[in-house]
Amino acid sequence: MLRLISVLLCSLLLFTCSSETKHFQGTKIAIMAGGSQDNFFAKVIGKGASDAAKDLGVDLQLYWSSWNTETMQIQFKEAIDSHPDGIAVMGHPGSQKMAPFVAEALRKGILVTSLNVDMPELEAQYQSDGFGYIGQDVNMSGHRLASQAITRFHIGSKTLVGVIGVKNIPRRGQRTLGILDELMAKGIHVEYVDCSSESANVPALYEKLKGVLSRPPNWKVIIDDVNTDVFIQAYSDSNSTPDQFKCAVFDMSPNVMSALKNGIVDLALDQQPYIQGYFAVLQLCLSKYYAISGLHIYTDASFLEKESISNIEELVKAGIR
Repeated sequence: MLRLISVLLCSLLLFTCSSETKHFQGTKIAIMAGGSQDNFFAKVIGKGASDAAKDLGVDLQLYWSSWNTETMQIQFKEAIDSHPDGIAVMGHPGSQKMAPFVAEALRKGILVTSLNVDMPELEAQYQSDGFGYIGQDVNMSGHRLASQAITRFHIGSKTLVGVIGVKNIPRRGQRTLGILDELMAKGIHVEYVDCSSESANVPALYEKLKGVLSRPPNWKVIIDDVNTDVFIQAYSDSNSTPDQFKCAVFDMSPNVMSALKNGIVDLALDQQPYIQGYFAVLQLCLSKYYAISGLHIYTDASFLEKESISNIEELVKAGIR
């Protein structure tokens, strides 16, 4: 109910503001879009932010980090030094590492909010100053995808499940831990492959995934929690075949859509990144001009299978889903 109220409130405020974009003209906002400029998920975040900037009349700077946590910290400092009105950051490095930058920005009169990966400690501390969150419930997303996989793939205690993830990345790794916790709580046997150190290096990640999938492992189900497009490419180039595994992944892209159609992927959780980019810009505008406190909105409620992908196919091609 609270989530619905937050979405309805944002929609109402957007409608109210749409005829008054002159209030936002010249506002400077920096958004951390996450991946590289050719990463589909990050591009969708960037499109959402760019569309919001056009709708609201603000000047937008996008930062691309290739999901590297150190780069995110460096870019946060660069954004502060450019003196925007507001910055939307991702929480992959964790609250402890991002806290000094948030404090510095606020001291300098720069608003801060977050998207994609949350930082609960900072949100609790600064929510009245406009620090909100728009994105996935990081740990619960892992639980949800694992739970859906258990039900839809009829996973039992004797089913060997391979989990590929990044549990050692400070905050982002909570999603992988959610998957593992959900499976182990149900008494399911899990083999885990960690890709934390390779996650920001696409060639290294591809080689590791291809090596894992080319054994091939004696898994009946794979739950992938790393770069899905890289996983699909490695899967396609390996000795594995679509009838060998049931496969669950995160996020949507043209590659994931094709993989759902051809059976490489059987289930995808779409966290709807377009909304993350759009509402991050809106949050900062509302905080600056209307003193709106930080809103907390989850976007990861959409599960897609082969039978349902046609419903959003044109939106995926348009870079909105």
